[in-house]
Amino acid sequence: ISFSKLLIELNQTQEISISTSELITALEGLEKNSLIESSKDPTTKEISFTLQPVIKKYITTDPMGLVHTSDASPTLAIAS
Repeated sequence: ISFSKLLIELNQTQEISISTSELITALEGLEKNSLIESSKDPTTKEISFTLQPVIKKYITTDPMGLVHTSDASPTLAIAS
């Protein structure tokens, strides 16, 4: 997902109010911990983010029921 699309979707569809700097900090933390990968489009210079395959598989299967909960509220934790 592109950075601009992620910011728009978080602020509009997920009802999360997050600043650009908060999102950058969170994404840097996730990338630092090797949970996401980033790539820059050579033409548009836009940065896009993808989940590491093992993380995507874990979220999809959710073996311990930690990812998908019925009472989960939309929040964004800043990774450190």
